[in-house]
Amino acid sequence: MREGVETQENNEKEKQVLFDRIYQEALTREDNFVEFEGPYSKKEFLDYVVENYNVVLHGSNRKDIIKLEPRQANCKSKKFGNMLGVYATEDDVLPMFYAIKDSEKFQGVAISGYQNTTSESGEAIDKKYEFKIDFDVAKLKPWSEGVIYILPKDSFEQGTDDSGKLIDEWMSSKSVRPVAKLKLSPEEFPYINNIELIEE
Repeated sequence: MREGVETQENNEKEKQVLFDRIYQEALTREDNFVEFEGPYSKKEFLDYVVENYNVVLHGSNRKDIIKLEPRQANCKSKKFGNMLGVYATEDDVLPMFYAIKDSEKFQGVAISGYQNTTSESGEAIDKKYEFKIDFDVAKLKPWSEGVIYILPKDSFEQGTDDSGKLIDEWMSSKSVRPVAKLKLSPEEFPYINNIELIEE
């Protein structure tokens, strides 16, 4: 039993060392792109850097962004989603969805989000994700390679819903220069085969 625990601990340590190295190397590269390698998923990598570095994530189909500029958002569900700013999240999955949406093909409705599943004591233990797109859009195969922009959290403010409850959405009213960038292909999005279709 102990041998199995030690093996798991060693594997976790190896993953941490690898992720730290490739992240730190990206910080020194002129283009700041992560040279991803190893047997682990990019989702695991993004989860690790959010947990261990003071960063948030922004997904975009544009691959050439040097600095993210504030833009007027338009969210009908909450006031915080209607501000002039750069939006990001600590979640490691939602930015992936926005990164692989082919901006030239994608029109219509796209629904994305998650709900926390909780234990009997009310502690959040997992996330249940939901992704939906229009049926007609899906026929266009509207996916392409994109980029996850890893942003310093210093200028970001955590958002709230209209009742004042904190949400996993962050906004900076200032322009933000990424500290690192991670390319992502549609096949690397863990929910690519679980996107529901909306039919009229």
